[in-house]
Amino acid sequence: MAPLLARLTKWLPCALPNKPFHLALSQFREGARRHYPASSHSDQMIGETHAPISPYRQLLPLGQPRAAPTFWVHEWPNTDFETTSVTSWVEILSGGPAKDGIPALNDPTFHTVANETALQPREPVITLEIAGETPRAYPIRYLTWHEIVNDTVGGIPVAVTFCPLCNSGITFDRRTTAGTLSFGVSGKLRNSDMIMFDRETESWWQQAIG
Repeated sequence: MAPLLARLTKWLPCALPNKPFHLALSQFREGARRHYPASSHSDQMIGETHAPISPYRQLLPLGQPRAAPTFWVHEWPNTDFETTSVTSWVEILSGGPAKDGIPALNDPTFHTVANETALQPREPVITLEIAGETPRAYPIRYLTWHEIVNDTVGGIPVAVTFCPLCNSGITFDRRTTAGTLSFGVSGKLRNSDMIMFDRETESWWQQAIG
């Protein structure tokens, strides 16, 4: 699985342009439990927006067991831990939530910017632009709660991802040699970065490197 070309996706902490962006809000709102104000400063955003959404991670004791195939196999019986790029399993920790404890979204609905009333003009979003298709914007305030959106744009299956701990937004093409994959949140972290999993093989994928 490879990220889409840089020109197709970008994190946009600036004003939404006056163009027909669609906003993935209707389904996002179902899972949004709290409104977080936008911030134009990433360090302020981490403090005000990201920390409160990870109460499990904040409460983990220092002795929290680290990941290893023998430790996780009961939870992930279908995962092939023998085929891996991980050379040191001590890099992987439990983030607190269980598998799917942070629910990914699938096939969200959209509406136009003209019909949007909740977002502020400088609200941060991840934008996705594919030739011939209406650009889409995925608000960070909702991705903070869901972290992954499995969507299809112009016939291309994509995964729009955001790791609140790293403040990293990356969009992937979900087509692989193994077929089209759909992704969920594993609840595991590698170097504080979200580890995704695909539902077809239950393989683990680090968000930062795909």
